[in-house]
Amino acid sequence: MASEKLPALLYRACLRELPPILSRTSRPPALQTRRLSLHDHLRLAFQTNNSSKLSQTQPEIARTIRIQQMVRYLEAQRSYIELLERYNAGLLEGNQDRIRRAARRVGLDIAE
Repeated sequence: MASEKLPALLYRACLRELPPILSRTSRPPALQTRRLSLHDHLRLAFQTNNSSKLSQTQPEIARTIRIQQMVRYLEAQRSYIELLERYNAGLLEGNQDRIRRAARRVGLDIAE
């Protein structure tokens, strides 16, 4: 019973860690196409290897372990990005914003 639900659980875990599929109007077409192809590739990989056997063979067990490791890696990457954004607020800023923040730290006010 648990082995029958494992592919669905792994598929859902992968989808949770990937960026969401957004409507075509909310993102540029190139980014939207890449995300859709990633989701489609993942769906195809799970559909082709999803079999209703009672016992798993050695390659299927190894594949399941690899997918679980991939999910853990994606979770770690997501939390890493969140931590970078939280503790390095100036990382994604432009040069002017960085200069303004540095000047403010030493007590100077730069005119807008």
